[in-house]
Amino acid sequence: MFVAGTPRVAGSLADAVARWWDLDGLAARHRGFLAAHPDPDGDAETAARAPDEAFARWVHAVDDWRPLPYADPGLPAAVLPPDWPGTAGVARFAALRAAFAGAAAAHVRGVVPTLGA
Repeated sequence: MFVAGTPRVAGSLADAVARWWDLDGLAARHRGFLAAHPDPDGDAETAARAPDEAFARWVHAVDDWRPLPYADPGLPAAVLPPDWPGTAGVARFAALRAAFAGAAAAHVRGVVPTLGA
C-alpha cells in the first residue's frame, strides 16, 4: 500500500523544496520562454498572420516549451517563490496554442493535401 501526504521535513517545506529542485534554474527556463514568445493577445497582427507564419511561430513555441514540463515537477504554489514564473509560462503556452495552432494545422493541411482527406 502506498500512502501519500505532506512530507515531514526539518524546517519549512518550501525550504526543503528549494533544496530538492533547482528552482532558480527552472525559473530561468520559464522566464526565457516568456521572453522568447511574446503574448499573442498583445500582438495586434496576430489575427492577420498568414498560416505559414502561424505555423512557424507555433512550431518554435512547441519546440521551446517541450522540455519544460519534463523538468518542472508542477509543485503547489504554497512551496514556490511568490514571483514564480511557471504559472505565467503555462498561461502563455496556452495563449500561443489558442492563437496559432489552428492556423498552423491549416497550413500543414494545405502543404500536405492528403492530410485533409
